[in-house]
Amino acid sequence: MHLADNSFLIDDGALSFSLEKSMGKKSYIIPASNLSIVWADTPRYWTWHSEPTPRFSQVAELVTVCWLEIKGNIKTSLLSPNTDYAAYLVYKMQSEAYGFYSPAEATLSTAEGRRETDKFYWESQERYQIVPRRFNQFRFPVSRTQLTTTKREIDNQAKLPKQRSDGWHEIKIGEFSTGRNDDQEVEMQVLDIKGGNWKGGLVVEGIEIRPKIAME
Repeated sequence: MHLADNSFLIDDGALSFSLEKSMGKKSYIIPASNLSIVWADTPRYWTWHSEPTPRFSQVAELVTVCWLEIKGNIKTSLLSPNTDYAAYLVYKMQSEAYGFYSPAEATLSTAEGRRETDKFYWESQERYQIVPRRFNQFRFPVSRTQLTTTKREIDNQAKLPKQRSDGWHEIKIGEFSTGRNDDQEVEMQVLDIKGGNWKGGLVVEGIEIRPKIAME
């Protein structure tokens, strides 16, 4: 029960380990520092800082990029056997976040060749967005209501994030199952590049891999 209510770091901070309370199955969070984030080592694009109540010593905050790509991997041998799992990107948006009005892609791939890709939006409700005015250097405000309406008309099949009890948000990347003696690699990727727009204000905590339960 202690491991169901409390996580702890293993492998020198490379993973956060806990147990899912209802089934006692293994759960992990891969921290942002152990993910492959394009340009994460360049301060003009990403910064690293601690949170008031951190699960990890640092989180990654996006300064600005037009190519957003995040990848993570996990071996199925680390997980509970014969179990259905789901992977989630855990993140939050700063109040001044911008540029996240186009759908992004989440992809999960297994070593046996299965590949699952879904579109998602970073925010459930659009906030105030500053958009460049065409033909001059001035900027004008576009209401979030207008952006939300346009967004749903463009792709109403895209997923929306969920609010977590710990104050962060999550978006499901995909699902997979483990066998009895699996030792395969599962790759998880989040990609936001098609709009070509500059974006910033995203804070990434990591990717969580936890057992799939009926309520999800």
